[in-house]
Amino acid sequence: MPTLTVTGEAGVTLVFLPSPRISLRPNLTARVFGGEYRATNIKHNALSATTRFNYELIFLEGRNLICLVIGLPGSGKTTLADAIAHRFVSVRLNANEIRADLSSDLGFSVADRVEQARRLGALSRLLDRQGLHVVVDFVSPTEETRQAFGPASILVWVDRIDECRFADTQQLWESPARYDIRIPSGVSIEEEADIVMAMIEENGLLHATEEN
Repeated sequence: MPTLTVTGEAGVTLVFLPSPRISLRPNLTARVFGGEYRATNIKHNALSATTRFNYELIFLEGRNLICLVIGLPGSGKTTLADAIAHRFVSVRLNANEIRADLSSDLGFSVADRVEQARRLGALSRLLDRQGLHVVVDFVSPTEETRQAFGPASILVWVDRIDECRFADTQQLWESPARYDIRIPSGVSIEEEADIVMAMIEENGLLHATEEN
């Protein structure tokens, strides 16, 4: 049975099985990976069952929570991220685990650290588009790596230590100029998680999950 292929000018192709639910009309809308595409300027070729259109991305990102926890190695960011993730249904991404698999080709040069950050951000947004909350922890030592990761719903800086055991990371480290929560020393993990959860709930960042 032939399929109906809809191709956007930016290269996005949507493939549908013939269905009475699909009609070729100026406001044709399709949802793909959490994104909503609205078709305009439809031109249908009855012989090839191909429809080409200009599409408008209505909604793709920002539906769910991406919580990014950063800090020097040994500061307790992984433990805090675990504690946060246990408070609600979420996907945990740990930078060391990603390095061992998805980023096994990367080292610790400045360029590789930036690429690691980009991959973590891209993976987080992909999961976000699937309707999942994401809790990520990694060092993210510079403003460049934080920019490469991209926007997070909430950025937590675990500032519990001044020096770490890795000289190269210590030398690169730049304290973040922008963050949502700074965690100082002298606070228990559960207290830290409470602080983060209070901001998450205050800003309604779990609203999408409550509706599903």
